[in-house]
Amino acid sequence: MEYHQQCVAYPAMCRSVQQWVAMASLLLLLTTGVSADVDFSMAWAMKWEDTHYDGAVGSAYGYGIAVDDRASLYISGATQESSGTSYSGFIAKFDSQLNETWYSRDYIPATDQYTGVHRIAVAPDGNLIAHATVVEAGQTYARVMKVSSTDGSVIWQTDIARGNDWANIWDGAAGPVLDSSGNIYIVSGLGADAVVYNGEPLGIYKLNQDGNLLWTAYDYLTDYYPDAEGWDDVWDMVVDSEGSVYVTATADMIASAGDLNYGLVKYNAEGQREWTRCKNWGDYFDAPRGIAIDDQDYIYQSGNVCLPDRNWAAVRKFDKNGNLLAERCMPQDVAYPYGSVTDAQGNLVLHGIYPPDCISEFNLYSADLELLDTFEYQFSGCASYDTPTRGVMDAWGNLYLLQFFDDTEYAGNCSVGVIKIGDNPIPEPTTLVLFALGLVGVGIWRRLATGIGCAAYPLGKTIICEDKMLHC
Repeated sequence: MEYHQQCVAYPAMCRSVQQWVAMASLLLLLTTGVSADVDFSMAWAMKWEDTHYDGAVGSAYGYGIAVDDRASLYISGATQESSGTSYSGFIAKFDSQLNETWYSRDYIPATDQYTGVHRIAVAPDGNLIAHATVVEAGQTYARVMKVSSTDGSVIWQTDIARGNDWANIWDGAAGPVLDSSGNIYIVSGLGADAVVYNGEPLGIYKLNQDGNLLWTAYDYLTDYYPDAEGWDDVWDMVVDSEGSVYVTATADMIASAGDLNYGLVKYNAEGQREWTRCKNWGDYFDAPRGIAIDDQDYIYQSGNVCLPDRNWAAVRKFDKNGNLLAERCMPQDVAYPYGSVTDAQGNLVLHGIYPPDCISEFNLYSADLELLDTFEYQFSGCASYDTPTRGVMDAWGNLYLLQFFDDTEYAGNCSVGVIKIGDNPIPEPTTLVLFALGLVGVGIWRRLATGIGCAAYPLGKTIICEDKMLHC
């Protein structure tokens, strides 16, 4: 009704967009389908062991996950042969039914379980962009690769020297994230050998879609937050519709020894710092491990707050100007959150680990951070509470979570677990084309165009938060 009234109020504008909106809407329908709410009542779990070492089972540590426009799933990380003598970076592809399609390793000479193919993302052309940590001859590199989604072969790679021999895939790097033009962004914590002041500096890198380095920005928290030493852990990053980058990290405060806090920084498309936000939740370790962004450029920072009685989940919501819109810190939420994703309806799904049995847990929040639903699943065990989880959502509202865990079936080995939540169908393009042709054939296309045009204007929904604040 609201959209219909706007069509009446702006008839000229509505008529001018009806035709192209209708065509664009149909094209979107033909290629991507319609996204739906996350449905916690439907879920599946897959355990994946690395059996590619001459039939033996090696340990697999999953760190990256991505899904393409046909719901093909990709995972990445580090894998160790069964003898336990060497590691490799790997990527594996699965179809929409979670059947393995291809597997490839030796992208990098991994030195331990914390190095490997760190994260992956799908490029506009359907291939993969991968970010790996490489250690060679006392030097570490951030390696960015474009990998064929057809067979896993490397199309191009770019190595960026980090200037030290320190590397940690867990809390020392993030990305790749891609903007609307296909440009690539990664961030690294440069390590103790590159320390200026007392903290670990950030290195932020922007590459074009061909892997050419466009700019590098180095930054130190001390420069703009006077009572802070620097970054302790670099966790995650996102990019908005304007090409600005947001980095979430733990900030090391000097006000109280060992007091580590929520830090968030925005850099514009040229790598210039625009603003920073930092919150001291308590006199303990605060870990803002996750960050998500929705289609209206609202930013959600999530993680755990270490309070005397236990870990609490803490979520903060900002607009792109750094204004705090909502905040939540509750003891019944996920105890060790590692990330979050947003759906097409503006809801937020927080994922992580719940001790003491390392249960994978999901919380669904509304746009103003009200808890709507929860879901739990348990694999056989986990390596530790600090085992990261990574989440991604496909175009139809199905959610996928990646983690690795101690596999009781293979003593001493870790395996990768994938949880899929939702059973929203993926339409076949041929079926949709026949449907569209049928509409045209019976002469109702004009009526459909008018309906879609009015329903789609003003091209997206508005979320009104009314600056609602929720406090611990």
